Amino acid sequence: GNGTAAAVATRNYVWVQDQCRPLSPAEACQVLREDAEANQRQIRNAFKSERGPLDAKDAQLQAQLKGCG
Repeated sequence: GNGTAAAVATRNYVWVQDQCRPLSPAEACQVLREDAEANQRQIRNAFKSERGPLDAKDAQLQAQLKGCG
């Protein structure tokens, strides 16, 4: 029944969680750079009225990227 599927799903979910690890600084910076680029693309494509939150996110990402050297 459904109990078995739920148990398997839970086990798999936990197993996947166990694979998580902190990113190295280099990996974290790569992710930040990709996020920043994607966000900047969105800014370029956005209407002026939509840019506020995107600009705020860009500022946040740029600040975090300063730590990447």
